[in-house]
Amino acid sequence: MKKKSLLFCLIHASVAAFAVTTVSDVTVVPGNPVAVTYTTAGDDAVATVAFAVDGVSLSDAAAANVYGDVNVAVPEGSHTIYWPAQAEYIASGQVTAMVTVWPTNDPPNYVVFDLTTKQRRFYTSMDALPRGGLTNDLYRTDQIVMRRIPAAGVQWKMGSPGTEVGRTPSKSEYNHSVTLTKDFYLAVFEGTQYQTCLITNNLWFTEFTNRTCWATRPADHIDFMQIRGHRWKAGDGRSTSANCLVRYAQRIMDGNIDLPTEAQWEYACRAGSTGATWFIENLPDTTGNYEALNPYVRYLYNGGGVNGAVYTDMSISTTGGTARVGSYLPNPWGLYDMLGNVHEQVLDGFWDDFVPDKTAVTDPEGCTTNTVNRVLRGGSWRNNGRFCRAACRVFDSKKWDTINPNGYGYRLAWHFANPEGLTTANSTYGTTNRPFTTPPSATSAAVALGTATKGATALSPVSRIDLFEIGDYVSDETAVTTLPCGSMFMIR
Repeated sequence: MKKKSLLFCLIHASVAAFAVTTVSDVTVVPGNPVAVTYTTAGDDAVATVAFAVDGVSLSDAAAANVYGDVNVAVPEGSHTIYWPAQAEYIASGQVTAMVTVWPTNDPPNYVVFDLTTKQRRFYTSMDALPRGGLTNDLYRTDQIVMRRIPAAGVQWKMGSPGTEVGRTPSKSEYNHSVTLTKDFYLAVFEGTQYQTCLITNNLWFTEFTNRTCWATRPADHIDFMQIRGHRWKAGDGRSTSANCLVRYAQRIMDGNIDLPTEAQWEYACRAGSTGATWFIENLPDTTGNYEALNPYVRYLYNGGGVNGAVYTDMSISTTGGTARVGSYLPNPWGLYDMLGNVHEQVLDGFWDDFVPDKTAVTDPEGCTTNTVNRVLRGGSWRNNGRFCRAACRVFDSKKWDTINPNGYGYRLAWHFANPEGLTTANSTYGTTNRPFTTPPSATSAAVALGTATKGATALSPVSRIDLFEIGDYVSDETAVTTLPCGSMFMIR
């Protein structure tokens, strides 16, 4: 049964068979903006578009400002995409458009959830993001960008070898084989304080009392109870309480939004690497200040503290402590701050010997008891480099509902459904070889757009968030003039 409205939704369960959607009749119509019409037949599908001039493909950035029936799930029928083409993309050549239709359970690599409109859009690459891409703080505040992690069918090594410098001297980093059976999406950035406020309508989770820099910093004052409201254990259905961040996020974004499992987190952090981090095989020592970490990690020696000492009054500095998310270089899969900045909480409860039978495991989900100890991954601005390793596991030694868990944050995952029967396809570790099958596409005839269209102006990159009257958001963390969450907020 086909859906008859442009809802931004995906299938929530695997299906035994998925009908092939076809695309045809792609036509480029000169104008200001340029129109691209096309027709689909079959089930709903996610439509994307790419352009070429004189047979030479343009970058995804050339189509970043398209609008209409594009980058969303569309029903079968006739559709139109609008392209405010800029002169440098048109020149005097012949333009062609290629429309691709993706099955909704095997979509493109990037998804953007809008927390204010509850819409969902898909993109083939980071370059295709509109409004200037990740340089725009829109993606740290009103919207959440997620990247598809190519995990299905991959067998890889979790934990660390006994020779790794800084390794926890216990069984908790036991090096063992793990297989994940499904892809998943993971947020490119740690959840920020502004995003957390929009999701919960409550300004709970900030340690910074200096309001000139809070919005694009990660939530760093949030405990597991506030995130999930339920001390989840493996096998209990991942239940949540009514008034928690994950439940609110599920209502806004999708019912399959949650924290990643610990195995999913480490797999995404490694991005195909096998060493202590994705950028260095082994740390030179366990506690020192070393240059190798500085471009990649916010930690104790490069802004997290003063001369290796932790800040005690976070109201005094706009540059110390945590960093604006995305301030450091990403890992090979485009994920920022996987190490450092704030500890990231995952679904799993902590047990020291996390592979009791010392065998390979599939889709592990942590311990099966209601332990009060919750796993924290990635290290934080308060830590030295020993904690900023892909395999490092620590836990909250206080209660799971600690009121003041300084340096604890989160990163949301989307556990969408893969096509059934394709979970082992195209799964070479360390690659991003997705989708599972090549989606259908169709290309228009070449068209000369004419000189009248060359003056068209594409949507300009902006740093202002217009949906709330909250002052200007720019990359250097300009002051916020009005809180966005209404009158109901609390600062702990």
